[in-house]
Amino acid sequence: MEGPAAALIALLDLQVVPPFDKPWLSTSLADFWSRRWNNSVSLMLRALVYDPIVEGQLMASSKTLDPETAAAGDKQSGSKAAKHQQGKIPLWQRLAGMAATFAVSGFMHEWILHQVTPEGAYQFGWWFMFFFVQAPLLVVEGFVQKRLKKAGVKLSRAVGIGYTTCFMLLTSYAFWFPPIEDYTDIATHVATSVNNNVLGVLAGMQQLAEHWGVQQAVAATFGTHAAGSAAV
Repeated sequence: MEGPAAALIALLDLQVVPPFDKPWLSTSLADFWSRRWNNSVSLMLRALVYDPIVEGQLMASSKTLDPETAAAGDKQSGSKAAKHQQGKIPLWQRLAGMAATFAVSGFMHEWILHQVTPEGAYQFGWWFMFFFVQAPLLVVEGFVQKRLKKAGVKLSRAVGIGYTTCFMLLTSYAFWFPPIEDYTDIATHVATSVNNNVLGVLAGMQQLAEHWGVQQAVAATFGTHAAGSAAV
């Protein structure tokens, strides 16, 4: 399906958000989660969890809009209206939406972990905590960034990528990898699959080389060259 989909996207000149947008270049945790990592799921969770909470559909909102802002919001649509009205949304409501989004993602991944864990070995909480801990980290990151901005300090891109990578590795080794290594055989299956794929590629290349007579040609070339060198 990927081939026809790619052809259709190119033919219609559609602008499609990539599922993963070079996550290793994330300059902050917010950049990693909001723009670069698994955008398909991120957009789904935003529409189903974050936006309903922030827009007051799941809980009463204390925001008040003046007539001019309300009129402007009526004229705009989608994300433009949300951005226009974002300043009127209480901080606690945005934090609640973010925490709920990571919590739902954590429960989704816990279900996946339960499915791949042998019966009796599953322990709840590992992958849920990996996601849920991201919410307070994002809050701290935003607070520090505001302080640095007020102080006139701007972090370089390299520093941003460095600390983002460190935090993601720390949380991964603390919560993501332990259940995989201790309760499942996923790592073994992945390593075996990668090894089999590499061996399959090498075997295919060897067959092509034998079919085209590359090995004989190389042997003949080097053999002739060696004979010539010996004669000299």
